[in-house]
Amino acid sequence: YSKENLVLIQKIRSWFQPLFYFIIAKTTFFIHNNEAFLLTIIIKLFSSFIGFLSIYYFYNITKNHFKQSISQKIYLLLTFLFWFYPFLHARTSQENLSISFLFLSIALYFQIKDKFKLSTYLVLGLLLSLTFVLRYNLGISILFLVIWDFLYSKKTLKLKILSYCIFIIVGLVLLIIELLVNIWGYDVQLNNI
Repeated sequence: YSKENLVLIQKIRSWFQPLFYFIIAKTTFFIHNNEAFLLTIIIKLFSSFIGFLSIYYFYNITKNHFKQSISQKIYLLLTFLFWFYPFLHARTSQENLSISFLFLSIALYFQIKDKFKLSTYLVLGLLLSLTFVLRYNLGISILFLVIWDFLYSKKTLKLKILSYCIFIIVGLVLLIIELLVNIWGYDVQLNNI
């Protein structure tokens, strides 16, 4: 590939996820000292931690939906003992991180769905926005979560609209941050190739 083609190919993806890993690499420099193997382990541990946290939180919020003890035990086994979960969580992909943030979002939503507290809805908006920014196609999942909330939540219509406005404002702020990160990544980092 020519330099121009390489730059165009690399502009397909957002720099938002690599920024996470850049920050991790810089803050853990005293551990890995630019040794690629150690840095890879640190980044995979971070990704695995976020993935495990999302599954653990989702399980704890949803386990009481099963009334029978045997159903809860089967749900526990199916949630934590699928052999491929550690492989998926350790992958440093946008898909992995976005799905982890989606699971965190859904679990938080189930925890607060019929209540309204501004700080909690700001966190939920941040998690939903991270889901979207890391993988735009998961916006469809977010849309259906909002439709579900609109149809089945016991909040008043005013609180529902307020919560959606919070999601939109937090999402727009995060999209502006992503735009600035992309400008930095495309203009500064790719010109150093």
